[in-house]
Amino acid sequence: MNHTTGEAVKHIRIKQGLDIPTLAIVLNISSLHLFDIENDRCELSFLVARRLLAFAGTTMEEFAETLSEKELGRTDFAPLKYWQKKKKRKPLKNF
Repeated sequence: MNHTTGEAVKHIRIKQGLDIPTLAIVLNISSLHLFDIENDRCELSFLVARRLLAFAGTTMEEFAETLSEKELGRTDFAPLKYWQKKKKRKPLKNF
């Protein structure tokens, strides 16, 4: 398949027969946050991904197979941004 991360999450939700508020409860996130994930307005965190995949009974590999090559090749993922910012910070003194 050729989904974005958000589209893949939405596909899982629909396949499970759930609406956004119900899946949000299962994932322990707000409905707004799930809506933003599904619409690619924010990143899917590793923890939320694990909860989603455990609930859906699928693996990370199976989930990744539904993503487009463009999505898999992205370099703007939140963890990468965090790491890049962290490397630019100066170490704290007295720690």
